[in-house]
Amino acid sequence: MNWHTTQHLKRSQTHAQQKTLGFTLLEVLVAIIVFSIGLLGLAGLQILSLKLSGDSLLRTVAALQANDMVDRMRANVAATSLGITSPYNNAAGASNANPACLGMNSSGNLVNTSCTPTQMAQHDFYEWFANLSGSAATSWRPAIPAALPSGAGVVCIDSTPNDGTPDNPACDNVVVVAGKPIFAIKIWWTERQGPQGAGATHRYVTTLSL
Repeated sequence: MNWHTTQHLKRSQTHAQQKTLGFTLLEVLVAIIVFSIGLLGLAGLQILSLKLSGDSLLRTVAALQANDMVDRMRANVAATSLGITSPYNNAAGASNANPACLGMNSSGNLVNTSCTPTQMAQHDFYEWFANLSGSAATSWRPAIPAALPSGAGVVCIDSTPNDGTPDNPACDNVVVVAGKPIFAIKIWWTERQGPQGAGATHRYVTTLSL
């Protein structure tokens, strides 16, 4: 093998090595890009999973709050069975004033008088709204954090319960079956609040008919 042939072979080998090195770097760059895209996808799935978990938790809390009012109404049949005139039928929103017939009044004095059915309903609303929307501390009770963000609720007679907004609960006060009104317990809350403002308003509805 002469000198020219040897030099040609060396140049060919060097060129092949450079091409191989170039392909290797390109493959590494492609692999990094693909891996980065995969990580972004996983991050997006994680964020979506956290969001769905949060939404599910709030819906569960809303269901618990609605069922709490149902239990209160079942326990106070004397007031619930009044139908249209029931103190629980309050589309405009019941007063959140404590009737002070249970426990301590706003002055911290123990009250021993018994609640009438109407007073019991008022007391139920007082506690329900405090749990749902939160309540500031008083001289006789610590502050209660809101169970739901921007939580709002209403109890009313409604033949088409799956409608309404916090500002317009759309209670029609119609009794479909004589003597058996449908009480709708409607709860609203806002999900995904952030720096861009409030998110969508969601509604949970359950009904009670005695």
